[in-house]
Amino acid sequence: AWPFFALSFSGALGSRIDLYVVALLLTASDVGRYQVLTGLLLVVQSLSAAVLAPSVPALYRLSRSAVNAISVRLAGVGLALTLAGLAGMWAALRFLYQFELPATVLVLAWLATLPPWLYLVHVHLAFRAGRERLVVGANLTAIAVVVLCTLLLVPSVGLAGAVAAAALGQVSVAAVVLIGVRRFQPNEAPNRRIPSEA
Repeated sequence: AWPFFALSFSGALGSRIDLYVVALLLTASDVGRYQVLTGLLLVVQSLSAAVLAPSVPALYRLSRSAVNAISVRLAGVGLALTLAGLAGMWAALRFLYQFELPATVLVLAWLATLPPWLYLVHVHLAFRAGRERLVVGANLTAIAVVVLCTLLLVPSVGLAGAVAAAALGQVSVAAVVLIGVRRFQPNEAPNRRIPSEA
């Protein structure tokens, strides 16, 4: 169905659009550092889906309060794992890739890893209610935020601006999804099948 195609396409575009814009604004060496850093960010962000995976079937049948409890627990786990991930990113950059980044860049990178732990459960609530368009809208909003913020920030603050733009993109996804899910009852479609693409 087209919503799932739009979801996949917007997600894929959103995961690459920052690199396309950054490549126009940064030096080749900084683009390389940004690619390495974002690759590590994706690893940390993907942990949220891995941790949630065993609970996904339950999200499509539990009450809203029970699902919210899962979301709170996931956020707590995410806080701990992203802090560990931050240490892992620093170690990988320092000892594997042989370069270091300013502390501000690493903090911004950590902030970029947090939002998925906050919104992922609610993405499944949107799917449960047949509101895939909400998630597509969140992805498109993030693309616009990332492009705009990258264009505004990178010329003045360089690599830190690119990472800040990535973090703001993730925050925008969280904002759209969390606000959107509050406007409807996920039990509208309690028997909806789990989508193959999350």
